[in-house]
Amino acid sequence: MSREIGDLESLLRINFGDDLTLVNYSVDNVVPSGENFRSCVLRLSAQVQRTKDSPGEDLEFVVKTAPTTAVLEITKGVDWIRLFRKEIFMYTSVIPFYRRVELDNDFPEDDSIEECFPKFFGSCGSLSGDAVILLENLKLRNYYVVDKRIGMDLAHASKALKALARFHAVGVAAKLNYPILFDSIRSTYRKPDYDYRAVDAACAGFIEIIRNDPRLDRYTSRVERIASWRKGDWKSELVTHDLWSSVVHFDFWTNNVLFHKDDEGSIDDAKFIDFQTYCFADIFLDLVYFIFTSLDDHVKSNDLDRVLDLYYVNFILTLERLSVDVGEYSRRKFDDGLKQVAEYEFFHCALVLNIVTADVDSASPMSFEAGINDLYSRKIAQLLQTYEARNWFTT
Repeated sequence: MSREIGDLESLLRINFGDDLTLVNYSVDNVVPSGENFRSCVLRLSAQVQRTKDSPGEDLEFVVKTAPTTAVLEITKGVDWIRLFRKEIFMYTSVIPFYRRVELDNDFPEDDSIEECFPKFFGSCGSLSGDAVILLENLKLRNYYVVDKRIGMDLAHASKALKALARFHAVGVAAKLNYPILFDSIRSTYRKPDYDYRAVDAACAGFIEIIRNDPRLDRYTSRVERIASWRKGDWKSELVTHDLWSSVVHFDFWTNNVLFHKDDEGSIDDAKFIDFQTYCFADIFLDLVYFIFTSLDDHVKSNDLDRVLDLYYVNFILTLERLSVDVGEYSRRKFDDGLKQVAEYEFFHCALVLNIVTADVDSASPMSFEAGINDLYSRKIAQLLQTYEARNWFTT
């Protein structure tokens, strides 16, 4: 695959020394087209010399670039340049700010929130069209993603949620204890823009799916009610409880979490990626979305309380380590907030499940209009039944 990346040698010199020479490089796809709608994710193989007399050396990275023309056609209304700026800002400003919050509370050097993310090597090119983000290739260290169509078992979900709880809690501590600095960068946390007319149309299509399914048609009126108050309101602020507001990932699902196992086969690390849609909102948005897009059927049916307990305990423990008074963060308030936000997040889960369950053609981008399959029908049924069982439908 031939693709030119401008300023690559300069970027590599910043990270590996001023004497480095870029001899040659090549790029190819990391994920099939259609698995990422906001950028192309490529593997960069670079042959370099550290000095003019040193032998050649091979380096590998992950590169994120603008989406292909074909993908842009099905994501009209998305300002990918702003999304790129957001991701760069996350790595260059937000994560270092969060680390400062930890260090000010005596977190040790070997216990850093920076370990929740891949290493960022920088960005280069022009945001007007040829920008790239250069990241560590975690697969070289045997990191992997769980099959999105199956979802995470309890062990994988637990490791992911511990990292998510820490990310959310450090954001809450930064908001409370560093309000001036937090507010100075808060403008970057704005909710991403989409073609909201297309979202309304997709919701209408989803309602027809359940209306015409005899197993699910009894939920139609409840889903229609949610659609009626969300219609035309997709741009509204995502914060409903200031107590629980933080920086949220807003796309925290299976494909954006990579895991590692130790020599004994136990999961010892989780890192998350893809920060183009993060925003300032209730932490429950990430939690609800993760539950229904990323947990396997067994965990959703049998271990959901355990999952919620694990997240809440780790969230509170991190707040305590960061000198936050947790008296207001009771479990009752947590459960009440989760219930309210769950209904708000319903359609986000329902529509994205069509992506989660789709068969991706590696030769062409995936379409939202590709129809549904049996796996999607089963996961939607579980979504509706869980909302009903937990009383997350307010009427």
